[in-house]
Formats: sequence, structure tokens, C-alpha cells
Amino acid sequence: MTWPTESDFAIAGQEAGRFLCTEALGETTIYWTDNRLNIFSQATDSESDYDRLVNFWEHDSGPNLHNQ
Repeated sequence: MTWPTESDFAIAGQEAGRFLCTEALGETTIYWTDNRLNIFSQATDSESDYDRLVNFWEHDSGPNLHNQ
């Protein structure tokens, strides 16, 4: 993924929302929507570690809907 970028994303083949990746003042931020839950979220990394931030967003940001 290149920064900055904005795009749709899918989960398990279903459209899930949009994301926006930005960088400002030495910090990287991902903003995303989740249409399934009607939410808007963000995560920021103050060390500009793109890979760590994307990994967090993809694997740890939740919610975990697989167990419901």
C-alpha cells in the first residue's frame, strides 16, 4: 500500500467500507468506515511505522464479528 491512499475494502468478499491513509506532522493515520456497523474509526502511529499500523488495522482493530 502506498501513502496517502483512499479506497473501498471488503471483508470475506463483501463490501465493508472505505479507508483513508494519511501522513502529517510525522504521524501516520488510517481512517475507516465499517458499513456493517455504521461506524467511523481511526488509528494513528506516532512513529510513522506504516506496516505496524496496517497490521493493527487488518488484524486487531475489531470488531470481531466472526464469533457472533
